[in-house]
Amino acid sequence: MTNPTVFFAAIKAGALKSWSRGVLPSVTAAQAAIESAWGSSQLALPPNNNLFGIKGTYNGQSVWFPTQEWSAAAGYYTINDAFRKYPDWSTSVLDHASFCRQ
Repeated sequence: MTNPTVFFAAIKAGALKSWSRGVLPSVTAAQAAIESAWGSSQLALPPNNNLFGIKGTYNGQSVWFPTQEWSAAAGYYTINDAFRKYPDWSTSVLDHASFCRQ
């Protein structure tokens, strides 16, 4: 999905709920658009539904992807790492708000 209007409509409800957790909906929407390439990245697409590239697990669910890391000694290097897997985008958006409050 690369149409901004369609993308924002799809995440609107979750973004508005994120405000109750202290994260502005505009910030949530902007970061989701950037991190997920307007919902078109492999991590953002079903069945993964991770709009923000948050690593780890969500309710025991994860998906493995290659990712670049940085160290002063080695520079950039690629590893495979676990990213949270969500049932839908709204859950990803709400978990992002919780993650930001940590």
